[in-house]
Amino acid sequence: MIILVWGWYFIYDIPRMSRAEALHQLAMAEVGARLYAENCVVCHGPVGEGVVGPPLNKEAFRGNPRENREIYDLIYRAIDNGRPGTSTTHWVRLTTGEWASYTAMPTWGASNGGPMNEQMITAITTFIMMGDWNLVGRHIPPPTGMNSDGTWQLDKMPDGVGISAEASLAGKQIFTNRGCVACHKIGSVGGNVGPDLTRLGEWGLDREFLIEWIDNPAAVPNRAPTYWSNYGGPYQLPIAIQGQPETSASGVQGAQLAEGAGGEGAVTGESAGQGGADPGIAIPSTEPLPRTVMPSMGLSDEEIEILVDYLLSLK
Repeated sequence: MIILVWGWYFIYDIPRMSRAEALHQLAMAEVGARLYAENCVVCHGPVGEGVVGPPLNKEAFRGNPRENREIYDLIYRAIDNGRPGTSTTHWVRLTTGEWASYTAMPTWGASNGGPMNEQMITAITTFIMMGDWNLVGRHIPPPTGMNSDGTWQLDKMPDGVGISAEASLAGKQIFTNRGCVACHKIGSVGGNVGPDLTRLGEWGLDREFLIEWIDNPAAVPNRAPTYWSNYGGPYQLPIAIQGQPETSASGVQGAQLAEGAGGEGAVTGESAGQGGADPGIAIPSTEPLPRTVMPSMGLSDEEIEILVDYLLSLK
C-alpha cells in the first residue's frame, strides 16, 4: 500500500502541483503586465525597449522566477529600492556619441516609502522574467487633458521659458494636432506610452539630436542612454555623480560611484567633473539598444523646428 500511495503521488500529484504553480506564475505575470503598464511604461517603454530607463525586454532577464533566483532578486531589489541619481531626467553625451544617464529610479517598495507592496513587486518581476510584452499595450491608461468637444486643453500645458507666447502656442498646437499627444504628456495633457516631456529642456539633449529623432526615430543610432551611473550590470557607467544639487530617490547626494564600479578604469569624484560630465575615458562596450517603437510622425522641417524650440524651452 505504501508503494502504491507513493507511486500515485509521484505520478499524479507532483505534476498536478507543477501545473498549478505554472498557472499561478502566468496569472502573476498578467497582473504584473497591468502594473507595469500603469507605473513603468513611460520610462522603460511599452515593449520594454528602454527610453529614460534601461531596456528590460532582454534575454538576460528571462527565466523562471523560482529557478533563476539571482535574476529575480536583482530585478526585485531594483524595483523595491530604486536607484540613486538626479530627481529629474539627466543625460550627458559622451565623446563616443552615446548617451550616459544620471537619472534616479524611484523607490517603489512600501518598506522604503513607495506605493507598492511585496505582491505587486513580485508580479512585475515575474512579468519581466516570463510575461508576454504584447500584453502591456492593452493596460496603458488613456490620454488625459481633452475637452468634451474633442479639443485638447492647451492651457494645461506649460508655456516655454525664454520663448514668446506665440512660439509656445505654436509648439503646443503641433504637439497636439500632429499626434505626439497620443503617447507623450506635457503638463497634464497627453498620453502615457512614452516619456513625460514636461521638463525636457532640462534633460541635456541637444537641438540636432531632437530634430533627427522627431524626423526619423528608427534611423537614430544613439536614441537613449546605454550607460547608467547607478546600474551595477552591463549598463554600468563608472563615473561619479558629483556636485548635483538634487537628491536621489534614495537620498544619495554628492559624489556617488556606480554600484560595482571601482575596478580598472573607474573614475573618482575628483576626476569625473561636475554634474556628470564626460570624463573622456574609454568605457567598456555595452549591449546595443533594442529598436524603438516610436514612429515617424511625418512632420515638415518647419514643424519640427517649431516643436523642438518649444520642447527645449520646457524647464
